[in-house]
Amino acid sequence: MSIPDPATTEWVPIWNPTSQGPIGPQGPQGIQGIQGPIGNTGPQGPIGNTGPQGPIGLTGPQGPIGLTGPQGPKGDTGATGNPTTPHHAMHEPGGSDYLVNSVWSNLVNTFTGVSGGQARQYISGPAARLMLVNTSDPANSQRWLSGTYGQIYYVMALTDDEVTAQGNIQVNRAGTLTCTGALNTSGRITESVVSPGLMLYDTSAAADDHKFYVYNAAAYLRFAAFNDAESVIRGQMYLDRAGNLTATGSVTAALGIISKGVAQSQSATPNSLVERDANGYIFGTYINMSSDEGYQSGMARLIGRSAADSYYRTVRPEGVRNMIGTVWPVARIERLGALATSPSAPVWIPWDTWKYAPAPVFPNSGFAVYVPVTGYYLVTATVYWDDRSDVGAYTRGFTVYKNGGAEYVASHFGMCNYAGTNPAGSVAGLIYLTAGVDYVGVWAFQSTGMAVNIARASMELVLVREG
Repeated sequence: MSIPDPATTEWVPIWNPTSQGPIGPQGPQGIQGIQGPIGNTGPQGPIGNTGPQGPIGLTGPQGPIGLTGPQGPKGDTGATGNPTTPHHAMHEPGGSDYLVNSVWSNLVNTFTGVSGGQARQYISGPAARLMLVNTSDPANSQRWLSGTYGQIYYVMALTDDEVTAQGNIQVNRAGTLTCTGALNTSGRITESVVSPGLMLYDTSAAADDHKFYVYNAAAYLRFAAFNDAESVIRGQMYLDRAGNLTATGSVTAALGIISKGVAQSQSATPNSLVERDANGYIFGTYINMSSDEGYQSGMARLIGRSAADSYYRTVRPEGVRNMIGTVWPVARIERLGALATSPSAPVWIPWDTWKYAPAPVFPNSGFAVYVPVTGYYLVTATVYWDDRSDVGAYTRGFTVYKNGGAEYVASHFGMCNYAGTNPAGSVAGLIYLTAGVDYVGVWAFQSTGMAVNIARASMELVLVREG
C-alpha cells in the first residue's frame, strides 16, 4: 500500500468544531406508546415517547477549485536521506510514515482512544446521531439512523432522502422497548413487574372491541376483553396453578370437552360424560320433563318408563296403581241429618259427610259428586225413610242420575210403602264418568201430596276400570 503524500493529498475534514452544516428537516413523529391497563389488574402503561429529532442535513458541495498557477522553476536536487528514519519526530506532514491518530477517508480506521479508563468514542450534540449507509442496498433501503433525543435511544430506518421513517425501535431510560413492527425472537421474553401482561389491539375491530389483554395477576393467568378505555372487563377466563379453568361466559368445544381424561358418549358407556343426541335425548332412557301424561293440579309428579319406547316421562298416579296393583279410588258419601220437604216436591239429596276419601278428592256442589279419575264406576245408593202409618196410600222412590238426569243409573220405588221403623231401599249401577266433568246424584220423590221425609241416605262410588 502506498503512503499518501501530505503535500499532494486532498484533506477532507470529518468534523469542524467551529462550523456545522444547516439543520435538516424535522424528523418523523415517534410512535405512541401503549397505555397500560387501568385498575387493580395492572399498573398504568408508560406514556408514549417523543419522537427523535430529524437527522442533520448533509454538508453542501465543495466550491470549484481555482485555476492552477504556472509551474515554478525546478529546484536543486537535495541530498539523499535515510528512508528508515522518520521525517519528523512528531509526525508532521511531509514524512514518509503514517500520521497516527488521524482519520483517513480512503482507509479503514481503527479507534483506540481511551477516556476514563475505557476505549470509547464520543458523538456529542443536542441530538447526537450516527447515520449508516449501505450503498449496496436497493434505493430507499440504504440508510439506518441511530441516535438519542428526548431521553430516548432509537434506531430508525430512513428513506434515501432522510425524510420518511420506515420503522424504528426505541428504548427509554426505564428499559421499556417500543417497536413499530413485529417482535420476533427465538428465545424467551420475560417481563418482571407487578401484573405483567401483553395488550393485543386489533385496529380493524369496532369501537370497544379492539383490546384483548393477557396478563399474570394474583396467581392467575388471565385472558380479558377490555373496552377501549381499559376501564371495563367485558368478559374473561382465567387459569389457576392447579389447572382449573374458569370463564365468565360459556365454553364451547367443537370436538367435545374432556374432563380428566373422561370422554363424551351418546350411549350408556361406563365412565363417560353424557352427550345428547341429535334429538336432544340422553341415550335410550332419557327423562323428558316437557312431556306430560296426565299430571293433575294438586298431585305430585311421578316419573315412569313407557312400555312403548322405554323413555322415562311423567305419568299419572293411576298408571302407577295399574302397574303395582293398588286399590282403586273409593268414597262413601252420606246424608246424616233428616230431610223434610214440601208435599209432592221431588228433591236432590244434599250430602254432608264423606268417608274413605276426603271431599277435595271427590269434589261436590251440594248433591252433585264428581270423580277424580276417568273410568267406569260402580254406584250404590241407599235411602232410609221416616216411619209412616198410612201404609198403601202412596208410593215412595229414588233414582240415581248422571249429570242431573242426562243418564239413568239405577232406580228404586214402590217398595217403601209400608209402615215400620225407617223403611229403606238400595240400588246399584255401573256408569262411565269423566274426571272433573261428569257427576252423579240421588233424586227422591213421593207419589201423594204428603211431604217426602228422609231420615238419612248414603252413596258409594268404586272405580272398577280406569280410562
